[in-house]
Amino acid sequence: MATYTDLQRQEAIDLYLKHGTAEAARQTGITGRSIVRWAKASGMSQDKAEQTEAAREALALKNAETRERIRVMILEKAEDILNRMDQPHIDYKAAGKDIHKVVWDTARSGDVKNYAVSFAVLLDKYRLEMGEVTGRVETVDVGTAVQVVTDEVARLRERRAV
Repeated sequence: MATYTDLQRQEAIDLYLKHGTAEAARQTGITGRSIVRWAKASGMSQDKAEQTEAAREALALKNAETRERIRVMILEKAEDILNRMDQPHIDYKAAGKDIHKVVWDTARSGDVKNYAVSFAVLLDKYRLEMGEVTGRVETVDVGTAVQVVTDEVARLRERRAV
């Protein structure tokens, strides 16, 4: 059975009161059961609603931090992909049982296309994550569109008649 100093116990109780049992246990390495027992013994236990809210807030903060790290990673990967288009490109070709390394001055057209698609997907996902619009919507007046088609059909009929 582990023994803890008064300072360690107080820090664990403070974390428990602020963030809930699970987070206090995770940060301190002390079992949640011990922390709750210490808190109750000192008259500082949380009620379940406070615990749940504290845990919910801690999770929301953790998720926000994780999402921000992911956003940064997406942009860094997108930049890396753009840079790869103009850098020497390494490929491996199989010839029988042998595999040969081939180095191109720049990426070949198919590879550039793959890089471009990868970049576009990453950029699209970044924009989604930021809450930005990722598509475009066009609105067309139906009456105008019908008139354009009707005029074009009439023009084509006149050309045939001549």
